[in-house]
Amino acid sequence: MPLFFNIDNRLNFMVEVLLGNDLSAQKLSVIIRQVADTTKRIKLLYTGFISKESRIYGQGRVQLVEALDELFTILLLLRENLNKRTPRELSTTGNNNMRIAVETKINKIVVQGSMSRNDISKIESFNEGYEVLILKEIKDLLIKYKNTLDSEETSLDKYRDLYSGFDDIFYNTILMRYSVENLLIDR
Repeated sequence: MPLFFNIDNRLNFMVEVLLGNDLSAQKLSVIIRQVADTTKRIKLLYTGFISKESRIYGQGRVQLVEALDELFTILLLLRENLNKRTPRELSTTGNNNMRIAVETKINKIVVQGSMSRNDISKIESFNEGYEVLILKEIKDLLIKYKNTLDSEETSLDKYRDLYSGFDDIFYNTILMRYSVENLLIDR
């Protein structure tokens, strides 16, 4: 699945993910398994690079960026799955407190937003940033996702909380990707 990623010198970003029919039709269980597998693979990639070289550079850096891109794309699919399951009366009342705008077009998802230099400077190491900003948030999101879908009650707050969780994870994944790609963190 092609992903186009652009960040300008003001830290405004735009990500375009092209979706094929096979991707958009995936079952929820398959998407969740892919999220779990990809998060584990990223952790293993990082651990392998650090144990050999004690730094992230060269091909290791490229592989981490590609794995973060894959995770980002799979999480977008999970969010699209939530969109399909969100009751119509809830989906019409948007949450304007998001840092990232996600727009679904025909066979494409476009994500836009802006990063803060202050947020970028807070990430001191890949391991710490990944564990706290991404992995922990994904675990919390998946639990909330399951509880929301299993619930008989359709609460606007539950769905807003899920979309807010996606917003945080997308933003933090973009921060980590930018930091790794631009050698702002190398351990």
